Amino acid sequence: MYRMHHFPAYLSTRKLAGGTSYPWYTAADINSTTPKAPLGAFWELQGDADVAGGNAFVYVRNVGAALALGEVVAWRTPAGAGNTGTFTLAGSTTQLIVTNITTTVDETNQWLYCLSAATGGPWLRRIKRAYPIADPTAKFGANTVFVISEADPNSPAMLPDSDAIAALPANGVAVQIIRPFQVQKCTASTKPIGLALGTVADGNYTIIQVAGLGLGDSVGNGVNLDLAIGEPAGVDANSKLIGTNALAPAMIGAAQFTPLVASAAASAIIPFYFNCTGNL
Repeated sequence: MYRMHHFPAYLSTRKLAGGTSYPWYTAADINSTTPKAPLGAFWELQGDADVAGGNAFVYVRNVGAALALGEVVAWRTPAGAGNTGTFTLAGSTTQLIVTNITTTVDETNQWLYCLSAATGGPWLRRIKRAYPIADPTAKFGANTVFVISEADPNSPAMLPDSDAIAALPANGVAVQIIRPFQVQKCTASTKPIGLALGTVADGNYTIIQVAGLGLGDSVGNGVNLDLAIGEPAGVDANSKLIGTNALAPAMIGAAQFTPLVASAAASAIIPFYFNCTGNL
């Protein structure tokens, strides 16, 4: 897969155009229940335009709702139930962090953030294991314990590894789970970071395109009228690209989507030039 990402072989225009998505990643690559590459992996295809040279991609996980081909995606914000809570001093150690957070999924390999004066400032640690305090054999539940440091296998005395924190926070200090490289549907008030390459189920791993020549799902007959060639597009509440009447679209920032085909259709997947790397 590394070779496919970084050193693409020559593919004809006909083969590119004949696929159901652009460029040629298969449904198995863009809708997988298990990761096929490291989350956050970024690559840009090299070569001429006929092998999609200049197109860039990021490997992510889709969380929140299913995606369809050409829909605009944004980073998932780490807020709400199951994401934030407080530190519980009783039972905690510099390796085990007890919280009042109720988790609904296994948080292994996610990150725990805490801002605490007692520890000399904020810290961010990878979650190596997580379990509800009432059942250490389970992987999620109420009052979750986050293991951020294991015994160092190179230490004869089995001392904590270097991820152990220096001191315990005060009881009730805020803690938060950070889940990097998760995406959700973009809205008019979130920053776009790329386009979906096909159907992606909620919770599945996928490749998003973040720059180059790609296909975007558009609405051209709404409030902002049609999409015009060369005029920047915006994003509506449903992750579709919309016309802007040449007005500066909100929340686009560095990620300008430029239609290459005019459209006044209620629903149309059309080609765009775009570059979202400034929003990553």
